[in-house]
Amino acid sequence: MKFIAVALAMGVVPFLGLPAFYESFLYLIFHWVVLATSWNILSGYSGYFSFGHAAFFGCGVYTTAVLAGKLGWPFLWTLPLAAALPALLGVALGAVIFRVRACAENCLPS
Repeated sequence: MKFIAVALAMGVVPFLGLPAFYESFLYLIFHWVVLATSWNILSGYSGYFSFGHAAFFGCGVYTTAVLAGKLGWPFLWTLPLAAALPALLGVALGAVIFRVRACAENCLPS
């Protein structure tokens, strides 16, 4: 129930008409909250340590910065691409690192 209330409260923020500084500052805080929460799940609960986690987060933030800063997209419109590009990067790296069986059978010598 708390999660739904917080999600609704955050969903109202763009419609409050806050000055650009405060709105961008809140988005920055939300970015860091997401990183801290996911890092807590990854490292705190499972005990796994990963530098790749920060790289994927950085890829998403960079995507948002380029789309919003250079191309003038509204922040909320950048979020789907900011999630999709790191996911595609993760799939591409996973295919290379784990040598997907189909690629290993066709590309690598026996």
